[in-house]
Amino acid sequence: MKQRGATLVELMIALAIGAIVVAAVTTLLFQTKKNYTIQDSMARLQENARFAMQFIVRDLRMAGYFGCMDDVTSVFNHVDGGAGSLFDGGSPIDGYEQGDDDWRPSGSTAQISSIVSGTDAIALRYLDGAGNIPIEEPYMPNVSAALHLAANNGLKKGDVIAVTDCSSADIFQITGP
Repeated sequence: MKQRGATLVELMIALAIGAIVVAAVTTLLFQTKKNYTIQDSMARLQENARFAMQFIVRDLRMAGYFGCMDDVTSVFNHVDGGAGSLFDGGSPIDGYEQGDDDWRPSGSTAQISSIVSGTDAIALRYLDGAGNIPIEEPYMPNVSAALHLAANNGLKKGDVIAVTDCSSADIFQITGP
């Protein structure tokens, strides 16, 4: 008499082979998911680094820009102690190394409270021309005269601004309306 079906031994061998295949596929799935997670994290890290570098590179390129003039020694600082201060246009790039007492190369001893302890800092000085506000007549008859600006210009008391032409720039702080 002919028997149909599988013997117990054949069934156990088939189950063992099936279990090995399922284990291999499951391992492959988990490894693929792990690799995807690592690659996704690396892509995000690179994207964030590229985004940050875009801003840093722009600011580095702008360091020392004070309008149409090309001589940073003609930038006169009237804020925060003058030359050697954190607003010193004569030193367009300044660095602070953690544990050091002053900024290099300006030698300023001014401390910024927002620097996180144990970190380094860089200061880049330039004029951002995005907020050009023209000076209106009557123009300054002498160096201590008031500047006349259009109303609702967005400036307020305490803002640090600069007035520049093609021969010099003056950095100062607004003290009145």
